[in-house]
Amino acid sequence: MKVIPKTSKFILLMALLFSSNLLAGGLFTDRYPSARFSAMGGSGVAISNDAWATFYNPAGLSQLHFWQAGSAYNRLFNARFLTNIFGAAALPISQRWGTIAVGLEYFGVNYEGQSISGEYTLRFSHGFYLLKDIHSSLAIGYTLNIFHWKLGTSPLYGNLGSATTLGMDLGFLATIYGRTSVGITVTNINTPQL
Repeated sequence: MKVIPKTSKFILLMALLFSSNLLAGGLFTDRYPSARFSAMGGSGVAISNDAWATFYNPAGLSQLHFWQAGSAYNRLFNARFLTNIFGAAALPISQRWGTIAVGLEYFGVNYEGQSISGEYTLRFSHGFYLLKDIHSSLAIGYTLNIFHWKLGTSPLYGNLGSATTLGMDLGFLATIYGRTSVGITVTNINTPQL
């Protein structure tokens, strides 16, 4: 039986705590639009190369060569009272300046014609290459998120109000020989709160 030193246990524990903090989904960030990336085990961080990159890894926008737009609708848990709608559009500016994109998400809970909760996210993204040659590339991207949460009305308390905050995402995408990709995304780096 091999004994792990105390310092190694501490480093392992800190790494697990840190990684679990990074992976913790917030109120707005646990739903994704692309059926392609969902079917591939959530691999959108490493291979996002379409308009949906604004939701997965904004650095992937650098790979676009023509404008794209998309929309998606999710029926979560096959429940009629849950509505989840996505939209995204991306426009390449130039090879030097990369691609800009806008994304929109609505997640709502509606019951018997009453809106109980509505979450709106508006995303502005930009992705561009830092390095690109015949064999490899390194791209960076960032997203500014505007989160808005509106609650319905209560018979007892009336209008429950709404709140808005800003978040920022940062992504990196490295490609080697056009066949191996590694992506990193850090979401909500400014830890927005409602």
